[in-house]
Amino acid sequence: MTDLPLLSLATFLPLLGAAFIFFVRGEPEVVAQNARSVALWTSLATFVLTLMIWAAFDPAQGGFQLVEKSPWLPGLGISYHMGIDGISLWFVLLSALLYTANHVWRFDWGPTEQLRLFCLGLAYAAAAWRWQTLWAAVALHWGWNLGSVLADAVMPVSVVDVSGFRLLSAGAHLLLLALVLLLPRRPVPA
Repeated sequence: MTDLPLLSLATFLPLLGAAFIFFVRGEPEVVAQNARSVALWTSLATFVLTLMIWAAFDPAQGGFQLVEKSPWLPGLGISYHMGIDGISLWFVLLSALLYTANHVWRFDWGPTEQLRLFCLGLAYAAAAWRWQTLWAAVALHWGWNLGSVLADAVMPVSVVDVSGFRLLSAGAHLLLLALVLLLPRRPVPA
């Protein structure tokens, strides 16, 4: 079971599902239903992959496990390198579970909600990658939730078009993504 690149599959399967949804064309109702189904099945498959990661993880071993490394641009010293440790394992497993539950709960909210969630995921994943810690994504998420509560106190969502609000939120997360990518990386200790 550990011969499979489980971490890469769990990481990039949602992106593949999003790309599939992006290119689906047809009647709006059919496209929306298909998008919801693809999102749900993609999140379920990702959750199953995280269960496989959990089963393959050996808590008796220290350090990173299920390590995947592949040279991308060897001349520049750039490679793809991914692994998981004991703390991250639980974050990955719980994130996949919550993401699946989120899709089940929001199954009929429409494509603007799926777009909003995708942009949210991009921004938070970029933060985790940029600063090499899941706490960066957690901090951004908490900050976003706090900002949303404060904004709701000033301008309740009930007076705003829900679809427009979701698109505005998606745009705000894309701006957050740009900001995350422009800020300096966390220094790596020597």
